[in-house]
Parts: sequence; C-alpha cells; structure tokens
Amino acid sequence: MAQTESGIKAILKNPLVYSVFTSFMGVKKARKEIVEKYAKAAPGDYLLDIGCGPAQALEYANGAHYYGFDSNPDYIRDAKNRWGDRGVFMCLDVSENIEDLPDFDVAMAYGVLHHLNDDEVVKLCELARGVLKPGGKLVTCDPCFAEGQSRIGHFIASRDRGRNVRTPKETEALVSQVFDIVKTEVRFDLLWIPKCAALIVECNK
Repeated sequence: MAQTESGIKAILKNPLVYSVFTSFMGVKKARKEIVEKYAKAAPGDYLLDIGCGPAQALEYANGAHYYGFDSNPDYIRDAKNRWGDRGVFMCLDVSENIEDLPDFDVAMAYGVLHHLNDDEVVKLCELARGVLKPGGKLVTCDPCFAEGQSRIGHFIASRDRGRNVRTPKETEALVSQVFDIVKTEVRFDLLWIPKCAALIVECNK
C-alpha cells in the first residue's frame, strides 16, 4: 500500500483523529452521497465496504447487510466498538485472499484506490468481481488530477496521504482490466475545497 505514514499524516491512523479530520474536510457529506446516490444499496442487499476505515459508511447503508474490511486494526476495533453486531468487520489487506464471504449486491471503495499501486488496484477489482453477484456493482471514489480543478485542489491532491493519485484515464485503464466500466464522473463539489476533483467509477459485473 503506497501511502505516507510519517509526520502529521501518521496520526490519521488513529480512528478519532481520522474521523475529526475527515469531518472537517467535508468527507462525511461526500461519503453519504457516494453511498446513497451511487452505491444505492437497498434494504436486505449485501454491501461490501473495501478499505472501510472506522466503517463510517454504515450510517448510510439503508438497512443493507454491511461487511467492511480494512488493514488498520485500530479502525476495525473502533468499528466493532461503535457498531457492534450491525455489521461484520474484518482486519484484512486488499492483497489477501478472503474466504467465506456471501455474494454481494454492491461493493464500494471510498478513498482507497489512490493508496494502492497499479497491481493492487487490479487485485482489488478482481476481489470485488469475485464476490459480486451477477449484475452486482462496484463503486469507487478517489481524488484525481483532472482538467478544471483549482490550484489548491491540485495541491491538496498532490499532498494526499495516498501516493497514487491518478488522472481519470489512468484509473479507468486499471479498472477496465477487470470490469466493463459503466460510468465515470469527475465531481468538483464533494468537498468544501473549491474545485477539488474526485473521480467516481461505477462498474457492473
């Protein structure tokens, strides 16, 4: 996993610090929109949250059966303490083989791909495709370098903890090795930072 773990960025591994920081940046609102507008899990659906962090997406899961995994044991411990049996939380890395999972209607990876190298992105997509039902959907959302973004948006993306912020075409090229991409969208309004670009990719199995 390619991300900066030194200096102030290291403290983001703490669940409380991470939650406060992401709320300040407007990530809570953005995550809510990704879950509700793009993932669209219905009550009774099975939702897999890849790189779930402290499982903040569960708040918007709309009665879906929620499964989340993350490689940070502190995030998973915090998720279990907060949500109890409202979800299934696993401390795993995207490169691991995950067994004994149900078939999922929706998989999502919010803010994950830019923390991964190219091979790991393909591995994540293969993992998602392997656990999705026929017709199931993968939704990803990450900061990107895109035409029309502001200088401050570009600067913040370039200083992100994840060291693999890509252009839309670069991300599409990786994901399309595994999935037929149904839709991509660059959004400039998900965070409070003016013209901060985020790429949303939707894929169907």
